[in-house]
Amino acid sequence: MSIKKTAFVFLTIGALLFCSGCSPSYTPPETRLVVDVQYDNIEFYGADFFIVEQNGLHGAYCRDGEEYRLAIPVEYAKLEAFGSEKAELVMATASDGTIIALSPQGEQLTSETYQKYHFTNFPHSSGLEVSPDGTSWGFLSWSGEWILPPEYNWVDSREGGTFITY
Repeated sequence: MSIKKTAFVFLTIGALLFCSGCSPSYTPPETRLVVDVQYDNIEFYGADFFIVEQNGLHGAYCRDGEEYRLAIPVEYAKLEAFGSEKAELVMATASDGTIIALSPQGEQLTSETYQKYHFTNFPHSSGLEVSPDGTSWGFLSWSGEWILPPEYNWVDSREGGTFITY
């Protein structure tokens, strides 16, 4: 190796040893434990809501100020969160197959149970297609109110609040 290359290597090593990236004074950013590490899986839906799974059952945490709390108990066979920018509506499927609509904070939005739901992933969507009996369909808003009552064989939401029904 030439003297120039050797000098370059030693200068580079010396510079790396004294740079702040290699210095023992480096402190990593502060982190904190949000939930206890006890779950088999965690699925995040934005920064304010996440679904956890433990032994095949699902529950959800939501942000409550600076802390997170278990808002939906870990007792559902399936949980799915829907919303355009953040979790606004959660469909919770019980082990018997019945489905209820919950807010991300865990409040039941309607007294009805549902057999099926379908979400068309349009950015302008304001709700979810649901069926209380498995055959008639309606459109449920994020707040749990019927935009279209469940009296159609088929519902499809389109841009600008337009629906195609059958």
